[in-house]
Amino acid sequence: MDDLLRQRTGAFMRQYCGSEEEFVQKVCSLPPQAIGEIRFGFSPVWGELISVMCMPHEMCTARGCAGVVEAMGVAVQRGARVIGLGALTSPATGGGLRLLRHVPPGVTITTGNAFTAAVVRRNVLEASTALGFDRRAQVVAVVGCTGSVGVAVTQLLAQDGFRLILIGRSGRAVEHRLGDVVQSDTQRITTAGDPAAAARADIVVLLTNDPTAELEASHVRPRAIVIDCAQPRNVSLANVCAMRQQEVTVVEGGLVQIPGYTCTYDFGLPKGGWTFACLAETYLFARNSNYAHSVGRAEIGTAQCLEAAAARRGVGIRPLLSTNGKCLLPIR
Repeated sequence: MDDLLRQRTGAFMRQYCGSEEEFVQKVCSLPPQAIGEIRFGFSPVWGELISVMCMPHEMCTARGCAGVVEAMGVAVQRGARVIGLGALTSPATGGGLRLLRHVPPGVTITTGNAFTAAVVRRNVLEASTALGFDRRAQVVAVVGCTGSVGVAVTQLLAQDGFRLILIGRSGRAVEHRLGDVVQSDTQRITTAGDPAAAARADIVVLLTNDPTAELEASHVRPRAIVIDCAQPRNVSLANVCAMRQQEVTVVEGGLVQIPGYTCTYDFGLPKGGWTFACLAETYLFARNSNYAHSVGRAEIGTAQCLEAAAARRGVGIRPLLSTNGKCLLPIR
């Protein structure tokens, strides 16, 4: 709802609607449209933000997928050469795979999943340092481990030596998607189909794209760190307050800073030029003239290459901040 009201069209229409239900119905009947311009200082690369007028619970339906296809057509008509998928537009289209037959020659699609996976890994390493004990003694729960970002994050964290609790829609789904990772170290990696299994973890990473799968205070152990990388955000304000009473620290993950970045649309992110890793991946593709599509589940090789490209272009990862604005680690 907040996203709809931040758009000029939505804010205007709200004045002429008698109820919230009427407002949502009318706004969601609109076609995709450009709602913001993105610039990167004096770089020749620039972009626009195209909105799919659809509520989160509808995005992963046929209507949501059709909306993304239509939005891609708008982007192409407006001259886009690299199209990035953000928030639920990637899972709505099977990680962009359902868009490929609609893509004209000379246009590249990227999901943003690979660089997001690299950034989330760095977020976990920062949280691990904040906890102050050996990495191999820490337990990390990955909620949404079978998703397009979750698989790569799991593989990267397994390489780093963390003990993992992999939580998906079901234990069977986790075994199917990540069987090779699980079998590589059955003593240190366990699977579950219930978010309550996260109660055994020191660090909980939220990557699920299911807008109804919300982490609750009862799912987390006292003094744990929760890294919310989901879009829309997974942890509600009420649960943040409840977790605070257990000395649980909730932080936003998956955010970066791009040199010279400005956007005329307000994402509701902290001030200081911070934006989403998926948007930064689109920038890196355009800046480096990458012409190969990056769709489907993220590959760890692609994640590592984009992390190196980001370092060359000065793209920095935002330090983890708790909901009260404090850094987990001192900024050097």
